[in-house]
Amino acid sequence: MRSTILTCGLLLSLASGCVSKFDGEWLEDAGQRDVGNMLSASGERRMAIKFSPPSLVRTGLYLERNGVVDEESVQENGYFLFDGFKVAQFGAMTAKVNGSQLTASVPGGPERHFTRVRGKSIFPPAAIPPAFGG
Repeated sequence: MRSTILTCGLLLSLASGCVSKFDGEWLEDAGQRDVGNMLSASGERRMAIKFSPPSLVRTGLYLERNGVVDEESVQENGYFLFDGFKVAQFGAMTAKVNGSQLTASVPGGPERHFTRVRGKSIFPPAAIPPAFGG
């Protein structure tokens, strides 16, 4: 009986998609300055992060003027959760969520602070269909 309940729970979580508190888009808060936060001629270059279930993370540079992430800067990687699903790790970066705030850092680096993006996506589509016609 217990194995049946566990199996049903596993199937339900797979069917509905595993949702974690990291899922969604995050935009680095403005005004954080250090050696790693390069400035462009148009102002700050803020990092954006998008966690997608079950384990895909996309990162890129946010274009202030356009209000979207620069398509050419987007990188994809896997991530995993540990410490009781409280910490996400992708590459050398670790992240923690507290409400609508995310804090991320690399070992020996400064903490970066992010706010959850609500509404319209700031990331380009993961796959762009080819243009047809002539």
